[in-house]
Amino acid sequence: MTESTRVLLTCGEADVAETVSTALEEQNTRLAVTTAPSASDGMERLRAQRFDCVVSTHDLPGKDGIEFLETVREHYEQLPFVLYPSNGSETVAADAISADVTEYLQSGDGADRHEPLARAIADAVAAPHTVTGSAARRGQLDQILRTVPGCVVQIDDAGQFVYANRRAKEVLGLERSEVTGRTYNDPEWDIRNVHGDPIPDEELPFRQVWDSGEPLYNYRHSIRWPDGSEKMLSVSGGPLFDEQGTVESAVFSLTDITEQTRRERELARYEQVVEHLDDIATIIDPDGTIEYVSPAVERVLGYEPDELIGDVGFGYQPPAAADAVADAIEDVLADPSETRTVRTKFRRADGSWCWVESTLRNRLDNEAIDGILVSSREVGEQQEQKQRTQRREQQFSTLHRATRQLLGSETPQQVAETASRTAVDVLDFQLNGIHFYDAAAGGLSPVAVSEASRDLFGEVPVIDDGVAWRTFQSGEERIYNDIDEAEAVYNPETAVRSEMHLPLADHGVFIISSTETNAFAETDIEFGRLLAANTEAALKRISKEQQLQSRETELKQQNNRLEEFASIVSHDLKNPLNVAQARTEFLTDECDSTHVQPIEQSLDRMEEIVVDTLTLARQGNVVAETEPIHLTNLVGKCWKTVSTDDATIQVVDPVTVNGDRGRLQHVFENLFRNAVDHGGTDVTVRVGRTDDGIYVEDTGPGIPEADRETVFEPGHTSAEDGTGFGLTIVKRVAEAHGWEVTVVAGTDGGARLEFTGVEIDDD
Repeated sequence: MTESTRVLLTCGEADVAETVSTALEEQNTRLAVTTAPSASDGMERLRAQRFDCVVSTHDLPGKDGIEFLETVREHYEQLPFVLYPSNGSETVAADAISADVTEYLQSGDGADRHEPLARAIADAVAAPHTVTGSAARRGQLDQILRTVPGCVVQIDDAGQFVYANRRAKEVLGLERSEVTGRTYNDPEWDIRNVHGDPIPDEELPFRQVWDSGEPLYNYRHSIRWPDGSEKMLSVSGGPLFDEQGTVESAVFSLTDITEQTRRERELARYEQVVEHLDDIATIIDPDGTIEYVSPAVERVLGYEPDELIGDVGFGYQPPAAADAVADAIEDVLADPSETRTVRTKFRRADGSWCWVESTLRNRLDNEAIDGILVSSREVGEQQEQKQRTQRREQQFSTLHRATRQLLGSETPQQVAETASRTAVDVLDFQLNGIHFYDAAAGGLSPVAVSEASRDLFGEVPVIDDGVAWRTFQSGEERIYNDIDEAEAVYNPETAVRSEMHLPLADHGVFIISSTETNAFAETDIEFGRLLAANTEAALKRISKEQQLQSRETELKQQNNRLEEFASIVSHDLKNPLNVAQARTEFLTDECDSTHVQPIEQSLDRMEEIVVDTLTLARQGNVVAETEPIHLTNLVGKCWKTVSTDDATIQVVDPVTVNGDRGRLQHVFENLFRNAVDHGGTDVTVRVGRTDDGIYVEDTGPGIPEADRETVFEPGHTSAEDGTGFGLTIVKRVAEAHGWEVTVVAGTDGGARLEFTGVEIDDD
């Protein structure tokens, strides 16, 4: 009896393994096939029993067919090994040769596809795998390269092509005889990387394989054909070793991927476009299952794309919409040239609903789109939102222009007219009137009215006792849209049917009226509030200007009175005083009386009072013109004009203030004189800066807290020979600059005067 040939078939797919083993035993009754589902199981079988041949597919769980071959060669060097891939490639073939495969045979598709495998097993077993080394590998190489359906080349140690199979013409544009003899780096190839840049020699595939002794996979570069066209190649290869383990040559598989690269680049562009489109691109199966959805779905509907893939789109639509979508799918499946557009509701990720318009097309002539392409966009609410956004932009622009016009108004009536025109442009209703009421006036009397209000209410808006304007005094913003809702608010004698009440901060109530019922929406109050704020700002400006004008008039009158008083003091009092002083000098020369000296002292005292009174009258005038004054220079000059003995001056913060130099000199001289008079000859005086002005303090005894308000009053003094006008002059000069002055305790317990509202020049 003839001995059976024991074959180990390693295949990861059980049904395929059963089919192949059955077919082999039918083709050759001597074959006894044992199957193993993986490379590790195959090694266990080899250790447990003897086999005459191993057949393995390439796609195995865990280790692939090449790795299994390498493991087998480590333990069973002479055991025949047939690699039988279902989808072979030049790369797999080259790797198999490098791993010392006995036979490489790609499975076919025909009914007799297992017959070549049965013959290959018989031949491998009949001619045992005893021939090793470079000669055997060359034989294997010749046989496999003739059958591999790809361009395979061999390059020797000089970098020259020594072999090219029949696909060379198709991939390289050269006959096989034209390829051999060329070098891998021949300039005519014009080899460039995927970005179009030349590739250094040491980075070319052959040099990488030769220098490293390791295989290389899917290296992409372009070459130039003899006709001038450019082709993109995928290059994979590995080294072939001699008996001493030295690389003697290299084998490469070359695949023309020009068209594939073009499609990949085109697909990348499409992906970029789809990613940034607002429309949602979806691919669905005929049953509505979502196979793909573009990133726009997150922006429009709030879903992550992965959340929807695998779900049926009908589940996100109302049941009533399912029939319309199903009909559209049926139509495009029946006629691939047709497109169908449907509009349905779709549930967002947050649970809300929106209207979506979808256009369906049957599968296109594109491998990437295997199904029905659906292009969707949100409509309805999205369009309304866009229109609302545009409307808001227009409204804010109108308000911006109105603000400038309101602030340029000169009277409340002009403000009312400008606000009236603005409300017409901003609010979505037909305006009939706008007017202001002052709640603080005790009767909500009108402040100003627009012409439209006059036409609506009459020459003067009527406010009868029967109208409950108390709402205005509540300070709440309200919209009254129906006279039946608030009869007490409306005056039934007018045609008013809607009003918006907006309380102003200092000017009563801002009322917008309309003869239309339900004229206002709740959203209108936002713009009404902004318009009211602009109006309030304009009214405040007018009020402030009126107050300033009144203040200026009052100050002018006051200054005129002071000038008149100063003139009287200067001419009508000072002249007789000077005569009395002169006569006293003559009297001193003519007689020796004890009464003369007291008279002379009293006259000198009167002169001091007159001088201080004139200073007080004239220093209180409002400062009209100022200049930058370096505090250090001014303080130094004033310090020198005062008798200070051993006293010390310190300028803590050398700042620059804006003021009247001559009048500020009076301030510092008076303060320095007071400090020395009350603090002694060894007192220290400091001048520095505060957050809102400057200060002057000393180390003297200070001013009692009870006297800090009265020290500025005319005639207040604690010195026997003082006039009591020194600090009064300081206060008047400060007020003339628009400053305020207060007395507080100093750092060391002395007196400290702080001036606030000072204009500091930080530049």
